[in-house]
Amino acid sequence: MNFNELTNMIPLKKFLIKITAFLWFGGLICSVSHAQEVNYKDLYNQIGTLEPQQLYYRLFLYQNQNPHFANTYIQLGYTAEMILQNLDPLREFELANYWVGNVVLYYSLFPRFVEEDKVRKNREFYANIPIETAGKRVEDQDVLNYVNQKNIFYSHYKDSVNLIYKSLEQSKDHYNNCIRLFNQINEKYENYNEALLRTDNTLLSSLESLKNEFNRSIESFNNYKSLINAYPIAGHNQAYRLKNIETYRLDGIINSDFLKDTFDLWDYGKWINDFMHTYNNDIVSLRHEISSIQKMFVDNKRKISLAQTILQDEKYPSFDDLFLFRLGKYDNNSLVRELFKYLEGRQSFLILEKSPLNNPDDSTSDLMNRKLRFYHRLAQELTTTERMLNTLKGAIDNDKVARFKEFFEQQYGGETGLKNFTNQEMQFLIQSMDSDLENLRVYLTRESLTKSMLGNAAGARGVSIPLNPIPQSSQDSKTQPYLTRSVFDILGEPKYTSGAIRRANMPPMAFAAKIGTDKKVEWVREIGAKGKNAIPDGDCASHIVGFEQGCMVVVSGTKAENEYVNTLIRLDDKGRDVFSSNINIDALPVYYNFDDINQISIFGFATKVPDSNDLYHSFTIAMADSLGSIQWQTDIDIQGQLVDIVKAEGKYLAFFNFTSLDLNGKKLNAGKSEHHMAHVIVELSDNGRLLGNTPILSDESFCINRIFSISSNEINLLGYCNNSDQSDAKLKYLIVTDKCDILYKNF
Repeated sequence: MNFNELTNMIPLKKFLIKITAFLWFGGLICSVSHAQEVNYKDLYNQIGTLEPQQLYYRLFLYQNQNPHFANTYIQLGYTAEMILQNLDPLREFELANYWVGNVVLYYSLFPRFVEEDKVRKNREFYANIPIETAGKRVEDQDVLNYVNQKNIFYSHYKDSVNLIYKSLEQSKDHYNNCIRLFNQINEKYENYNEALLRTDNTLLSSLESLKNEFNRSIESFNNYKSLINAYPIAGHNQAYRLKNIETYRLDGIINSDFLKDTFDLWDYGKWINDFMHTYNNDIVSLRHEISSIQKMFVDNKRKISLAQTILQDEKYPSFDDLFLFRLGKYDNNSLVRELFKYLEGRQSFLILEKSPLNNPDDSTSDLMNRKLRFYHRLAQELTTTERMLNTLKGAIDNDKVARFKEFFEQQYGGETGLKNFTNQEMQFLIQSMDSDLENLRVYLTRESLTKSMLGNAAGARGVSIPLNPIPQSSQDSKTQPYLTRSVFDILGEPKYTSGAIRRANMPPMAFAAKIGTDKKVEWVREIGAKGKNAIPDGDCASHIVGFEQGCMVVVSGTKAENEYVNTLIRLDDKGRDVFSSNINIDALPVYYNFDDINQISIFGFATKVPDSNDLYHSFTIAMADSLGSIQWQTDIDIQGQLVDIVKAEGKYLAFFNFTSLDLNGKKLNAGKSEHHMAHVIVELSDNGRLLGNTPILSDESFCINRIFSISSNEINLLGYCNNSDQSDAKLKYLIVTDKCDILYKNF
């Protein structure tokens, strides 16, 4: 190759730019260093003693001093080559690329400045250059061949290293993209299950991008390995190990050093395959199952609404524990779980509503206890269902909705729609229970009407005893010879009655009677005070309680205004006297009950409020033993009505409607008006000591008129707005515990 061919290897424009830059840089260094003139021979003699960088610097200074001396350029090229050999072309790519450029540049400049026969004349300056001359002295062509070979080698070297470096960098770049994409997934989904549950097209697209980037990273690294195997670079024969991503948000987020002999790569490919396997096999099927269960509940609700009655043994499908297990495996705090638990609770409530006992057309009295127990159970079911609904409502948030976003958006209109659904459902449940209690109210009204139409029980010698209490204000109380005041039912049928017998020209006489089948009077006994004990104004058997062995009757009369004579009488089942015991409490008996098991009588006495038909004050609660002897009595300052007294665990609960009270220093009015009524539960110990009281207040005046004990610790209270017609008034319904906690109320 001749001079011209060699010099044409570098395009003129590029050559001028590079040489100008280097000459300018050299001039700058010289101008800054103010170096003195250098003798080249002296410089050459220092070659073996100077470090390549020092030598390069001094050669550079000399080139600036004498730019036409050719040997400077071959020495600069050779020195740049030595500097390059000490560099790692992959770790110090930019620097290595710079020095390989200098090598090619200076070796290319040499032919431009060398003159013919100058090599021969300056052979001593080429002695350090490893030019093979086959035993002869170095000549011009030998040097030209040498620089030509160097240019060819380093041009190939530069291209090869660039290709190798580019492949490695591409692998690193793709892997960096993997790190970035995976970190984005980690930032968006706080745990692995959250990512699975919230998988949508956006996440699937991200996973596809991650998978592509990972594959490209591996492909690029394999290409790098092929290139470096074809063109080895000292110290570089790397190999990677794939490391499983096992702990979400801890693994897969830290980069790797691709230049280490052995380095770890997170196996995003396997992670994605495992993720997609779980998603396709578990999550997609779980979503289908959720939609199917939702449809089942919708269909069941429609079928239930169309049914007239549903028997207890009739079953409607629901989800099972295995579904909850599959759901909880990925969503252990699931909004879907709370939703379906509510829908299941609502379904149970709706099924219970369809019980034949929820039929207002029933009018048989023997159903009373069964019906009251049914509505107690229905109220409990409602309370449980409402609690489930409130749990659902409290669980609604954006993150939980997002886990099954498509389902909630399609079925409920997303988070906002689901919240609206819970509000609507609460109103639906309340309205449903109101309708059920309306059925109970209608039944109670009809039952009361049925009792009022029982007529009279007939006995020998024209005896005719009304089987329904006759109010003193009614017209019948002035015409009936037997004025019934109390009726005791057994299994819905009247079995015992008591009251007063109207007698010509004589004061009324208390009576008690036993009623048999077909409304026949088995016996009737006059049990009022007679002879010297007779009460001038007569007396009346105001309360009677029957049992298998007979009955207990409270007889009361007045000697003078508000001076009462009260007697407890026991009769056997044939009407024979068992005992008679005076009750020395000077007040009107307003309540009586007999505990046949413990042979204990519980009384309530009070004073009538003037100008009132149904209000009393200054109540006294008393307990008597099996012979009628008073064991204790307790005064209670309440104005109102005593409804019932219930035996609880270790105490008694007395239920009062009240307008005002003063208990244990606590004064309370039921409302702003003197006619406003509310309810209060008074607790008494076994020996009659006042323990406390629990008022039940309402903006609307109301009265409780029926107490029904479901168990030893749960009691039902039923009533109406006072001063209202019970035939159309809304029924007031409560469930209270023996601790006076309110479990349910519909107002």
